[in-house]
Amino acid sequence: MKVSQSPLSPLQRKTLLQYKSYHEQNPTLSSLIVRAGRYYSLMFVVFLCAAILCFMIDIKPIGYTMIGMLAGALSRDLGTFRRLVMVWPAIRQIVNWQAVDSLLSETQSERNA
Repeated sequence: MKVSQSPLSPLQRKTLLQYKSYHEQNPTLSSLIVRAGRYYSLMFVVFLCAAILCFMIDIKPIGYTMIGMLAGALSRDLGTFRRLVMVWPAIRQIVNWQAVDSLLSETQSERNA
């Protein structure tokens, strides 16, 4: 089956490459957390600095709110990662991997041209 469409955007290409890596080896909760490490580092720094600043200037309710927002974001992401790990075996079976390979090779050949 030939897949024909406009060239993939960088985001689409990156996503398909990630899916292809999951096709070769199932994603794990720890691998997904490690992959998001940069974003978590930034989030920790921003929210914890904001919370510390709020505690230093005696605005404790907002400081606790910052800590709660950080905990909420982490909980949300962990739930999303768990769901992906649990449903991936079914997704792996229904994805047309030949079409994925075709799209990736087309965009690679266009980049080399």
